[in-house]
Amino acid sequence: MAMGANGAAVALSYIAVVFSFAVSWINCAADYNVRMPLSTPRYKIFAATYLGITLPSILVMTLGAALYTGAQTDPTWKQSYSRYGVGGPLAKALEPAGGFGKFCLVLAGLSSIPNNIPNNYSFALHAQNFGVWAIKVPRIAFVTVGFVVATVVGCVASISFESSLLTVLSIVGYWTVVHLVVVAEEHILFRKSRWSMYNWDAWDKPDLLPFGWGAIGAFVFGFLGAALGMKVTWYKAPIAALVGKNGGNIGHELTFAFSAVAFPLFRWTEKRWSEK
Repeated sequence: MAMGANGAAVALSYIAVVFSFAVSWINCAADYNVRMPLSTPRYKIFAATYLGITLPSILVMTLGAALYTGAQTDPTWKQSYSRYGVGGPLAKALEPAGGFGKFCLVLAGLSSIPNNIPNNYSFALHAQNFGVWAIKVPRIAFVTVGFVVATVVGCVASISFESSLLTVLSIVGYWTVVHLVVVAEEHILFRKSRWSMYNWDAWDKPDLLPFGWGAIGAFVFGFLGAALGMKVTWYKAPIAALVGKNGGNIGHELTFAFSAVAFPLFRWTEKRWSEK
């Protein structure tokens, strides 16, 4: 087990993957809460959302840790992992169950299909932010486009599944961090944490809404921080390379810091010029 700076680098990279796996729900969690009655207590919404994300994440991560440990300690598991990837150790774990184990393995493989249903649903809603014209497009069209794109990307990425997954999770995590910073700082710093300071009737009236220079500035500087701190298969950032022998992923931390500083400056300037 790596210790010292090398251990910290490994831990930081692992934390980055786990964090990205869960934090990606920030952007779409509200899609599934918005139709709840207005009288629903906030603590119930929070508890349901928190437990719904946390418990499955813990179960999946624990299973992954167990399978990878087996792949490192058992030669046959290791060979199966090298030949078949993630599915190899899972097949070995279910092998003693015989036919039922094979049935469970098929279910595990097919489970990736329904897991993408929420992604396509949320993509159709998010695509409506492209402009007023997008609201007029049937959501089934966006769902279809999202499905086709995801299928093509998935087929290409399957050639190097593990490295592709780590890269995608990292990038998703970076922009989600910026999104979190923008929403939180807008609410706390510029709306004084008061819902009464929002114009709820202006959501579909661009002339009453800010252009978004604050968010754009936060994203630019946030990804600058990511570029300085990320560590993925194909790229090791300058600051990330300083952590341990092989580098550690601190892209999320730098993304948060850069965007948290940039957003108030750009948003204040935008509000001063446009009064929105």
